[in-house]
Amino acid sequence: MKGTLRGAWIVFLKDARSEFRTRYALSAILLFAVASVALAGFVLRGAMLDERQAAAVVWLIVFFAAATGLARPFVQEAESGTELLLRQAARPEAVWLGKFAFSLGLMAAIELIVFPLFGAFLGVDVRRPGWLAAVAAAGAVSLSGATTILAAMVAKARARSSVFAVAALPVLLPPLVLLVEASGPAFGVSVGAGQPREALLAVMSYSGILIVLSWFLFPGVWEE
Repeated sequence: MKGTLRGAWIVFLKDARSEFRTRYALSAILLFAVASVALAGFVLRGAMLDERQAAAVVWLIVFFAAATGLARPFVQEAESGTELLLRQAARPEAVWLGKFAFSLGLMAAIELIVFPLFGAFLGVDVRRPGWLAAVAAAGAVSLSGATTILAAMVAKARARSSVFAVAALPVLLPPLVLLVEASGPAFGVSVGAGQPREALLAVMSYSGILIVLSWFLFPGVWEE
């Protein structure tokens, strides 16, 4: 286990250094997030979203921003031709864990960019920021856990970004619906007692299932 954690840390550092040199994923995410929020503000023309609409729109922006950048950890291996070297240098479990940690960092960056911009540009009032932070953390784990193995599967496709977005949609649709429901109270949505907590627990359960399945299935996908 110690060797797996050490290998995962090395994979994570490699991807982080590569990203800081090129800033490809961060630039794509930032551009999409700013453009999406600005476009939403332009279309609405000063009209206010109600609380449920705000929760839905912000998570849709997070999802599509993630789709532009979360495939990058494996796409760069395919583009640079380093897949074979990485297979020989690290165990599949270490590769998955390192890529997952990097994707989780990108998801945190996406949420740190999108949520403040969304609130500032569209004038959305966050009434329970602590609850929103908890839901956002669960969402980051869920989305990055699902997309890590999906990115490995589509890395060899020609239109990688398009294939990744299409493949990710059915897998991420259930947690997205639950995240919208769970984050509703943070924007002032009136719901029954316990419903947001149940939705958050459902997201965490779904995330756990995805992560466990990815952990066991990744060696077969990676070494194929």
